[in-house]
Amino acid sequence: FIKGYDETFAQTVHASTSYLWDELKWGRRFLPMYETLPNGHIVLDLEAIDACAEAPLPE
Repeated sequence: FIKGYDETFAQTVHASTSYLWDELKWGRRFLPMYETLPNGHIVLDLEAIDACAEAPLPE
């Protein structure tokens, strides 16, 4: 579920989806897709929205 705000229309926007079992990536985690610059601004890298790395699974 994703929630955002559209400044053009001054409305909250929502999006949701569902996945099948074979579309899930087990043992993976999403990587951060933002960076804080020295001046305090935050940069969001939309190219990294699906970037992931290995993550340990529970025993």
